[in-house]
Amino acid sequence: MNATFSFDETKAAQVLGLFVARCGGLFDYYLAVKAVYALDREALLRWGQPVVGGTYRMLPYGPVNQSLMDATKEERRGFLATCFARQGNEIVLKNDPGTDELSAAEMQLAQRICDEWKDLSFNRAHEKAMSYQECMQVGKTEWISPEAILRAAGRSEDQIAELAGDMAALRLLTGAGA
Repeated sequence: MNATFSFDETKAAQVLGLFVARCGGLFDYYLAVKAVYALDREALLRWGQPVVGGTYRMLPYGPVNQSLMDATKEERRGFLATCFARQGNEIVLKNDPGTDELSAAEMQLAQRICDEWKDLSFNRAHEKAMSYQECMQVGKTEWISPEAILRAAGRSEDQIAELAGDMAALRLLTGAGA
């Protein structure tokens, strides 16, 4: 099984926009990549799919949404670059990405995750990120699959296989990945 979820740059921008607005106009980049990982992780466990999607990776300072990190590189010119700028370690809003692609449940979960992460120190954020069970089971620079997240959270192999089947069916129906 290999569940994959496409990175949704629009939803990523809208989640970051929500985070930045909720934090008074600035959001720490390190906290942002950790909070988006936490958001996707919780959404995957609750609903069987992440909010932002993409790929996840364990780095020396904890798990991240690698697709988000790639999309926020300064040389990148995508939708995220039109909405945000970096000022040192802070993300600031240039243009409001809105929230119209996020469901009410996704917005509510994003707000809760933001509130949990926004005031953490670097060390406390690192501890929190490393407390996820899947982080204890992978090496310092390994990819973290959705299956690894689900296994670490105690999902059975049958439940994981069912999710993979659902994702394969959805890709066929929507033509995604074709």
